[in-house]
Amino acid sequence: MHMITVAVVAMLAAPAARSAESASFSPAALVSRQAAGNQAEFFIAVFPPTGKEFKISLPLIPRWFAYAPSGRSVYETALKETGPRSFTDEPGIFKIELDPVRVSTIAGLDAFGSIGPFAVSQDEDLVVSGGSKGNSYPANSCGVYEIRLPAGDIRAAIETSDCRAGSPWRVLSLSPEKTEALISANRSLALLELAKGSITKIEGQLSGGSFSPDGKWIAALQIGDPKAPSKTVLIDRTNLARRRDLGGIDDSEVVWSPDSRYLLHAVYRPACPSQNPLALETLEVQTGNRSLIRDSICNSGSSRQIGWIRSDIKR
Repeated sequence: MHMITVAVVAMLAAPAARSAESASFSPAALVSRQAAGNQAEFFIAVFPPTGKEFKISLPLIPRWFAYAPSGRSVYETALKETGPRSFTDEPGIFKIELDPVRVSTIAGLDAFGSIGPFAVSQDEDLVVSGGSKGNSYPANSCGVYEIRLPAGDIRAAIETSDCRAGSPWRVLSLSPEKTEALISANRSLALLELAKGSITKIEGQLSGGSFSPDGKWIAALQIGDPKAPSKTVLIDRTNLARRRDLGGIDDSEVVWSPDSRYLLHAVYRPACPSQNPLALETLEVQTGNRSLIRDSICNSGSSRQIGWIRSDIKR
């Protein structure tokens, strides 16, 4: 059967990012490739600021994937192999600590028939996820749910019984204050106030987005220009109409560095092999300068699941 290998490829964003906080984190990309003997192999390949690449094995096949803000663990929903070319969902959300590698299951999710994309709070005491309850089709109810860690207590931030196409909301990011979630609603970018369940649409042709860790900005992808199908813009959280254009031609992700100084993108490199066509690029927010991470060229897979992990995890 055709098997998948997943790696997280990481290295330092730029020499200018060597502050006490940012120098301890490395950009990362979830990479898939076929292992020898058609066996599935999952690992994190880390490119530290100095020294050689090292790898950390991962035990699960990821589906939805999120990097913990601590940089020392990842969260995912997982796929389970049931036969040649056949997979099904493993129930629940898993936390994978990286030093040492250890898997734990988030409690309290037995009622969910499916779980969608999710976001993890900075102190990792809250997961906000889209999902549906019950095993029927359509589901009994679906919505956006707060999951308190470690107990697994669940509260619906917003919920509906109209689940014919699954949950109508997709969680993209969680604010540092844990008061708002950035979501996709009716193909538009919107803010969900978790306590009240109210939704505020963010005007414009926007797709994808994330909160800056310092809480000042929302980085989003502006779409619609034939000459630049997708570029990066910053949205002021105090005034959603105030925007800053950071340019770009075909940006596909907006992932903040932990110090809010950089954004991370995956960029297509046509000269790379088809199974590994991406490289990583950092965008310095203050200057707008973009820097290609050379060691990531043809070494960043194709999943576009990118983020930041700690560089000082034991090798």
